[in-house]
Amino acid sequence: MGRRKNNPELVQELIDGRWTMDQEEFEEKYFSLSSSDMSKVGEAIDGMDAEFFEEDDDDDEPGCSACGNPAYPECKASCPLFDD
Repeated sequence: MGRRKNNPELVQELIDGRWTMDQEEFEEKYFSLSSSDMSKVGEAIDGMDAEFFEEDDDDDEPGCSACGNPAYPECKASCPLFDD
């Protein structure tokens, strides 16, 4: 099996969709990447914790800056970020 070609468009799609993309779809696309592209997406994934807990000046709850739901705070009951 040969080396996989880099696919910068797919890398960007995965980075942009890391919060919203279906997990199965994400993994299927991720595992089709070259190893160097996997590293780029992996770096973005590694930074998700910091991004999630980064607080905006407008938001009192961690995670809301990552989600960006304009219905905050009424969105918390249906938000997977606040699902207990």
